[in-house]
Amino acid sequence: MTFPPSEMNKKTDPETAAPFISDEKLKRVLSLSEVSTDDTASVNISSISVSTTSFFSSSSDNIWSKLIHRRGAWTDSDDDDETPSGSCRNKLHLFWCSVKRELHYLTKVCCKHPHIPAISLMIFAIMVSVGMTVTEKFCESETYKLKNKAEWVAQDTGKWFSDSFSEALIPLFALQQAVMHSEYFTHLFDAIGEYDAQNSAPAILGAKSKTFPDYRNISGICDDEELMTKFGEIVDSINDYIGLNGVVVNYRLAPHSVFCLAHPMVNSDDFPEGGKLSNVGLIGYDAGITPNTFWKNTLQNTYGMPDTVDLFGPFNKSSNGVVLSPQFFCGHLSVPVPGYNVTVANSTYDSWGFVMHFMDWHELVERSDIHNRFECEGLDFSLFKKADDQVCQMQKIHIYIHSDRYFN
Repeated sequence: MTFPPSEMNKKTDPETAAPFISDEKLKRVLSLSEVSTDDTASVNISSISVSTTSFFSSSSDNIWSKLIHRRGAWTDSDDDDETPSGSCRNKLHLFWCSVKRELHYLTKVCCKHPHIPAISLMIFAIMVSVGMTVTEKFCESETYKLKNKAEWVAQDTGKWFSDSFSEALIPLFALQQAVMHSEYFTHLFDAIGEYDAQNSAPAILGAKSKTFPDYRNISGICDDEELMTKFGEIVDSINDYIGLNGVVVNYRLAPHSVFCLAHPMVNSDDFPEGGKLSNVGLIGYDAGITPNTFWKNTLQNTYGMPDTVDLFGPFNKSSNGVVLSPQFFCGHLSVPVPGYNVTVANSTYDSWGFVMHFMDWHELVERSDIHNRFECEGLDFSLFKKADDQVCQMQKIHIYIHSDRYFN
């Protein structure tokens, strides 16, 4: 049998609602309905529908429903629970709709509860200030440590170069004293004599001459084998004692400002294959009377300050297309033997002549291992010298060496 529609649509009273039907009971009822008549099946199914409807109706007032429909700070309007419309089915559109909804919620919360963003901003500002202060103090501490480390490394390295440079000048002073207090070389001054004077070595054109005869014929004076051997022994003993072999690569002796002796005469041992430092074309050159401006200025400085080494460099030195050294220095020191004097540019100085040497600065830098030392410390460097230019009335800076990244 069946119920009339009016009876099936009646609202079930929660007080008298049928109890909840479990899954097991539902299966049993359905099983029975399969073997029953059509009328009986209709009654059972109608009863199940009424009971189920009554259950959901009775549960509408439980705690979860109340919580779902409760309005708070985040849901204050009727449209808060709206879901995105069909136009938001596209993922990107759906994301944009979600963002707009969240921004809408956030704006409403900030407007209704302004203390929330105010306190948040205040805490954020405090945290940022504390973080910046700590970071700044940490940076200052690290900068101070790095600065102290850089100063210590620079001072230590600078002292090493200063000491090494001073050691490289010692051979000149040693050679100066050997000439002053030895009987082997003093006679060379008188043997060469004044330029263009009677009984003096005659002036001739030489390898470096252009139109002016600025060489002297010193055959029979400076080519004495015993004299050359003695000069070589003195120079080698000085280099061996100080440990500058490979750094100081050549010595020259110039009595009366005329280049007379050199050792080694040709040096190829201290340079790359094919390169050599030769003095053959320089022997006999009279630096005291040559119109060359470099030698005029150099001798005036050398003889004018007899206790000071006049240094020139660094400069590039090549031979036969081979770079002997990218950084060479040459030093000049007066030999002030009492009773002797020389003339340069119409000025007379109390001196017998001068001694000279060549120093391979590049080799000294390689021995210092300065690049690796600063690189290991994470530092860059520039080694330079400041000098006052009396002519230009300004301070000149001569950069000798620097790290690859210093000027980048």
